[in-house]
Amino acid sequence: MAKKTKKLEDPRIWVRDLDIKSTEDIAVPKMLIDQVIGQEQGVEIVRKAAEQRRHVMLIGDPGTGKSMLARSISELLPEEELQDVLVYHNHEDNNEPRVRIVPSGKGKEIVQVQKAQAMIEKEKKAKSQMLIVFAIIGSGVL
Repeated sequence: MAKKTKKLEDPRIWVRDLDIKSTEDIAVPKMLIDQVIGQEQGVEIVRKAAEQRRHVMLIGDPGTGKSMLARSISELLPEEELQDVLVYHNHEDNNEPRVRIVPSGKGKEIVQVQKAQAMIEKEKKAKSQMLIVFAIIGSGVL
């Protein structure tokens, strides 16, 4: 048996019947995920992935809402406290660097202090090398 298909109404007639004078009359949801139209399954998957803190791979033709779904997942994820990750050279094993995690903003302070200490060490080394050179030159003159 063939199914009877319902004939869709002309959208121009449908829009004319709406009581909308301008775009200000249309309510826009605050959350970006609620603004996605026509991707109900994608919205459901993104909501579930955000809830479970999982990854989502979005594949599809241009203009299908992939970027909008990707941006909306950031609104759904819980806010976290940011951290700085510092990675140091491991002199014992080059393949396993030393990693240190500090609160956000603290990493920059630590790096600046370490840079200052490195500069002081560099200057001390340069001074001692100059003293050695002058000592060699001075002993050669006598």
